Amino acid sequence: MDKFNIDDKIEKVLRDLKRNYNIVEKLEHIPNNIKNEVALGNITEEEGKQCLKALEEVENRIIYILEKIGIIKKLDNIARKCINLHFSDEEATVFNSKIGGMPYLPLTMEYPKIEDEPLRFFIQINFEEIPEFENFPNKGILQIFLENDEFMYGLGDTIEENRIKIIYHKDIIKDENLLHKNLDNLKFNNNIFLFDFPFYDEIGMRDIYFQKKLVGKISKSYPDFTSRYKELEGFFDYCYKQIENYFKETEEEYITKELVEDYFDNIRYLHKEFKATTIKLGGYPTFCQDEFEEIFENKIVLLNSESDDFNITWGSFGIANFFITEEDLKNLDFSKVIYNCNN
Repeated sequence: MDKFNIDDKIEKVLRDLKRNYNIVEKLEHIPNNIKNEVALGNITEEEGKQCLKALEEVENRIIYILEKIGIIKKLDNIARKCINLHFSDEEATVFNSKIGGMPYLPLTMEYPKIEDEPLRFFIQINFEEIPEFENFPNKGILQIFLENDEFMYGLGDTIEENRIKIIYHKDIIKDENLLHKNLDNLKFNNNIFLFDFPFYDEIGMRDIYFQKKLVGKISKSYPDFTSRYKELEGFFDYCYKQIENYFKETEEEYITKELVEDYFDNIRYLHKEFKATTIKLGGYPTFCQDEFEEIFENKIVLLNSESDDFNITWGSFGIANFFITEEDLKNLDFSKVIYNCNN
């Protein structure tokens, strides 16, 4: 890995790496620029493939440098375990972990309401389907229902004023004949129901029938670099010093100190090992405003849901968090969950 060369033709296409805009945008836009160069006939299709390969090598070289100087290991040291939940293309049943659709609901239960107004089913987690995780149950189904209002989705000024319901089914009834099959008897305010809940379908429209199956795996969670967690104390001074020392001692042909610093600053959005999913259990919470971090520092993340570009948008591209104490989680007491939605 110590040898690193790109020929002159490929260097011409990679000149965008030296422009003054964020590396996240660079790594998103350069492949499109290469495809445009091919379409315009400025380079051949084979040269375009070589350019894309060269771009991959640039990113791999940056990661190699960060590994060599100990920054990747340093990041691993501040990581917190979590369960990342990913969308699946498989059809979801009433038993599966999923967002939207028909919830698991025994005939002995009424659909959750507040003041006779049905709440909107947001998510359910079947703990038998996901890996065992410290403090979390290993069986049962957890569900979250929210008020269908614009932007805040049931958020009140206090826990008591939150218009949400969290239900935990410890034992799952397997006989579907003992479950509700549809919600046809419920009367929703269709205008609010359609336009103000944060689900999007495949063509970018709010969809009252939207559902997506979720699959979970044990992963690592990393703090947002703008946050003020104690794990980040002295972290940046160490990392920038390591990068500076590397470039004092090593001459790189195409990789600059500024490029490595830029990649490091945005590694949470770029590197496949550090990218955050939009839904997770445990780990670091994420916020749009950092003043919330200290308030919830000693709580466990029951669920963290970020807006994404495809399926979920909280208000103006916000974030929803559900927090619980370790004691309440161990006791399967979800009555005092703290809900926060900010955008």
